[in-house]
Amino acid sequence: EQQIVLRDYFERLLSENRLKARTIYLYVVHLYVLGHKLKKPYSSITQQDLITYFAQMHGQSPNSIIIQQCIMRRFFTWLEKKDVIAWIKFAKRKKRAKAGRIQTSKQLIWYLFYLAHPSLP
Repeated sequence: EQQIVLRDYFERLLSENRLKARTIYLYVVHLYVLGHKLKKPYSSITQQDLITYFAQMHGQSPNSIIIQQCIMRRFFTWLEKKDVIAWIKFAKRKKRAKAGRIQTSKQLIWYLFYLAHPSLP
């Protein structure tokens, strides 16, 4: 059953044409790991199973856990088992600080100019 459900879900994600291939791959991998660790069909997974699964995620970053919760929410909604995920309080992911980006070719030219002439103000 697991393989059939994963295949159907994979085909559904592909047909939506909204996610990148890498994202779809990660969805399927996380769901495979869930099924493998719980050793039961997805249709038999309970709310308590997921609570236990997430409680065992020691050492993972909060963003990783949020991503996995989002994957589970989407999957169990598709599987029509919203009761399994009803307990999850979904938080927004924290944005990582990004280094300043060069937005235009003009900024790039000025940046390169200042690199070549560091003594100028």
